[in-house]
Amino acid sequence: MSDVENITAPTPWEPKFHLDLKTANSGTFYALVDQFEEWRKTRAENEDKLANGWHIITSEMAEGLLLKNPAGSNRKAVLANIVYYAEQMAAEDWPETGQPLIFDVDGKLLDGQHRLWACYLSGVPFATYVVNQRKPIKSAFAYIDNVKARTAKDALATAGLNGLSALTAQTVMIAQLYENKAYTATKKHRLPRMSPKQFIDYVEANPTFAGAPS
Repeated sequence: MSDVENITAPTPWEPKFHLDLKTANSGTFYALVDQFEEWRKTRAENEDKLANGWHIITSEMAEGLLLKNPAGSNRKAVLANIVYYAEQMAAEDWPETGQPLIFDVDGKLLDGQHRLWACYLSGVPFATYVVNQRKPIKSAFAYIDNVKARTAKDALATAGLNGLSALTAQTVMIAQLYENKAYTATKKHRLPRMSPKQFIDYVEANPTFAGAPS
């Protein structure tokens, strides 16, 4: 038997934890987060860092980066946000905006946990810029992402509907509920959360909306 025949194929990587985002609820997600944290405590700390710049983050990389997110070092992750991001990643509606993953000088994750959980649990890779802080910043988390989030109204305003954006956003939501038969005689069906870009796409595809940008 030759040496080539003796070579064992490497075992494919498998995530340590699994969660079906289509059926998950907050209880099952937070139970998984607790299990992940207990597992993290048993692992030797990995001091490897991603270099500043663009990277394609795979599910395997996301698992490793989430190990740099110990309990209490970040805000509590929200399942609804993770599902929202995962849906956009799966739909290939995740452009390279330049919004980075941010790590402190010790390699701890400061910003990006929802994106990493979405990638890890969905198995869908995403492109992102990575930034490592140059020097220690006391209470750095308090300075990051502490302003008002961009809404569908804001996105529509920047797309040429300033003055009509609030009304248009509400109208699009009503139209979506109607078109997807979300209301029945007995109950209302929940629709997936729309991204601001999806609001713009809907308005542009329906020129009957007053003031729709051309």
